[in-house]
Amino acid sequence: MTANDPLWFAHADTTSKTLYGTYDHPETDGIIRIEREFNKDGQRDAKQIVIGLVTVNQGTPLFSNMCNGNQDDPTWNADMVETIGQNLYAERYL
Repeated sequence: MTANDPLWFAHADTTSKTLYGTYDHPETDGIIRIEREFNKDGQRDAKQIVIGLVTVNQGTPLFSNMCNGNQDDPTWNADMVETIGQNLYAERYL
């Protein structure tokens, strides 16, 4: 997919991955934080991270990222629309 191809449809979704064990929480920028949250499997206070994926066409991956365990879907979706626009259609953002 290039900037010359129109992006008519993309599917974006996140999932949470539950983690077990002991993890140090360094307060460093750029490090994904494992957070205790209510996960998508219905577990309360689960240690987790969030993984997001955007696909096009018949499931071709366009973009993927890992997020802090407390990342909410509405914020992630808005960020992905902006990220895709900036990367695929950069001349429109200059």
